[in-house]
Amino acid sequence: MGMNNGNTKSKHALSHIGEVVSAALKNHRQAPQNTLTHIRDTWKEIAGDRTFPHTWPAGLNNGTLIIHVSNSTWLHHLGYRKGELLSGARRAAGNAGINDLRFKIGPVGDNRN
Repeated sequence: MGMNNGNTKSKHALSHIGEVVSAALKNHRQAPQNTLTHIRDTWKEIAGDRTFPHTWPAGLNNGTLIIHVSNSTWLHHLGYRKGELLSGARRAAGNAGINDLRFKIGPVGDNRN
């Protein structure tokens, strides 16, 4: 009574574990990239006309948005604008888990359209 001897079919369809893991990883990988793409698309509005040519959202790592900066002068200047830029990035990303900004000297124009 109430025991399943293997001859009855379950009401729920079973999936191969590989399919489940693959789908979960695909969704996990896409979210940060979509967020980064949206931030890049709106970066000029977030950063402003004066700052935009000297900066570029290079990556998103565990909730930290990495901003490449053209030189040490801009790196220093942006430290004063961190809160403002973080708020703008969060708005652009719909608060999608962006917890911090990190400025780093790096290429700023190589990946722009």
